[in-house]
Amino acid sequence: PVPRSQMRMTEEDFLSDERGRKVSGYVGIAMPVSSEGRAGVCRVALPSEIAALDQYACALATQRMTQFAPARDRSGVAVDGVYEVALRWVAGR
Repeated sequence: PVPRSQMRMTEEDFLSDERGRKVSGYVGIAMPVSSEGRAGVCRVALPSEIAALDQYACALATQRMTQFAPARDRSGVAVDGVYEVALRWVAGR
């Protein structure tokens, strides 16, 4: 599956810790996508060391990536698939 919209991150998208510092981490997420191109429930496939960041990554993906061009089999028929992406959060750049 291919997302119909990109998940662009901005400075406002960073999660802050209890001291107001921006959190850095690497999170892998997976979203099932139906043959009609609808996204299913996001799950964390590769967790960071920060549970709040993992949950936040799925929340952003669920909000921003709702429509996909579905995966296709060898004959070109739309099939269910899974969209996987790794999100790298780097504070201070």
